Amino acid sequence: MTLENFNRLAGGIQSLATVVALIVGGYWTYSRFIKQRENFAFIEFTVDLNFIGKQGEWWIVELIAYLENKGKVQHRFQDLSFDLEALFVNDPVDVEARFGGQAFFPHPLSRGPWIPEGQYFIEPGLRAKYSYVARVPDRASFLILHGRFTYLNQPAWHSAERTAQVPTTSSTAAHLQAVRP
Repeated sequence: MTLENFNRLAGGIQSLATVVALIVGGYWTYSRFIKQRENFAFIEFTVDLNFIGKQGEWWIVELIAYLENKGKVQHRFQDLSFDLEALFVNDPVDVEARFGGQAFFPHPLSRGPWIPEGQYFIEPGLRAKYSYVARVPDRASFLILHGRFTYLNQPAWHSAERTAQVPTTSSTAAHLQAVRP
């Protein structure tokens, strides 16, 4: 084999190796970022209600939002807000077609942001807790809390709900706090 033939063979092998490397790299990129979506944040979003106690004709209730970033990239969001609505003791239990036939809570009690308006982020592997303290009239029997946030620079949003019975006494609220995980 002459030096010229060897150079041609080596050049061909190098070209073949480059093509194989591009195919393997393309498949790896597709697998990681398209199929497995590793470039997207995986957020677990939940909301909760914590009855603190009763004073006069009002319950003091902590409205809680939890965001946990289970992904591998930082997550940016905005508009972390809530709506708290009630069903009062003497209300009929109606359903609402616009909510898919679910029970309707006709009394808006509180609405707003968990945190002041702006842009926020949560790093991978972290869990953030945001709370808002609201008051609920003692004539309320059931509450529904709707929470939501908007992904920054994306048209998508995420929501979570929690429904709870208003305790009949302060000792019931203390018991609920003790047994809640």
